[in-house]
Amino acid sequence: MNLPILGEIVFWRMEGVKVLREDTIKLAKGVGIDIEVPEVTGAYSLRKALDMMVKSSEEDVIWRKENNIYYIAEVKVKDGIRTKSEGTVTVTESDTNFSMSIDGSDELRDKIREEYNKWSGCIDGTLMISSLVGFIESKLSGVRVRKGGGVYFVKIDRIEMLNKLEEWCKKIGGVTLHRIKLVDEGRTMDEIALLFAERVDEEIQEASQYVKKVLGEDLRRNRAGIESRLDNIDKMKSDLELYKKMLGSKATDIEKSLEEVRASIFMLKME
Repeated sequence: MNLPILGEIVFWRMEGVKVLREDTIKLAKGVGIDIEVPEVTGAYSLRKALDMMVKSSEEDVIWRKENNIYYIAEVKVKDGIRTKSEGTVTVTESDTNFSMSIDGSDELRDKIREEYNKWSGCIDGTLMISSLVGFIESKLSGVRVRKGGGVYFVKIDRIEMLNKLEEWCKKIGGVTLHRIKLVDEGRTMDEIALLFAERVDEEIQEASQYVKKVLGEDLRRNRAGIESRLDNIDKMKSDLELYKKMLGSKATDIEKSLEEVRASIFMLKME
C-alpha cells in the first residue's frame, strides 16, 4: 500500500568537517544549488586552530582572549617535572586584512602557525550548520520542528531541491543528512501547520519589537536592518502560500498580521 507523503523530517550529523570555503561553493554549483556559505575570517581560523591545539595536544593547553590579544599557555610534565610555556598572539584585523604577531617559544609559535595554516579559509562543522540552516529555511521553506533548531520539516514539493542538498553534503564529506518521510494524514498536517504558525508569530513579534526600537533612532543608520526585516516578512508571505492548505482558515489571520507588520516596517523605510 502506497501512502501519500506529506514531506520529510530533516536533521544532520557532523563529523570532522574541514573543507575550503571556495570548494564548498564550487561543489554547490556542481549539484545545482545556490547556497550561502559564511566567510571564514582570519580570527575564526585562529580560534579554530587554538581549539584544535587544546583538543589534540597531549599536554594541557588553555587560551583566552582579551580585546585583540590571545593568551596561550601550555603545561608539560616530564619526569615528574612540570613546566609552563606561555605566549601571545596579537591580531590586527580589518574588512580586507588580517595579520597576527606571535610571541613565545619557537615550539609554541610553530604549533600555532601550523594549526592556523591547516584551518585558514576552511569551513568547519559550526559554519556548515549555519549554511544548512540558511538553505533549509530560505530555499526549502523548512519549518523548525524542535525549539532549539537542528530538526526541520520540508514539504514534498521541495524534495528535489533537498535531494541536491544531500548530494552536496555527501561531496563535502563529514556531513550526514538524515531524512524521515512523513505520511500525509490529518494529525500530522495539523502539527506541522501549528509549527509554521508559531514560526510566523515569532517573526511578527521580533519585527514588531524592532519597529518600536528604531522609531526613536536615526532611521538612516537602520536602512540595512529595515530592508532585512522587509525581506524576512516577504519570505514568510511566500512560505504562507506553500502552507495555506494545511493552515485552513488560520491562513487568513496570519496573512493579515504579516501585512500589518510589513506596513509598519515599510513606513520606517519611507521616513
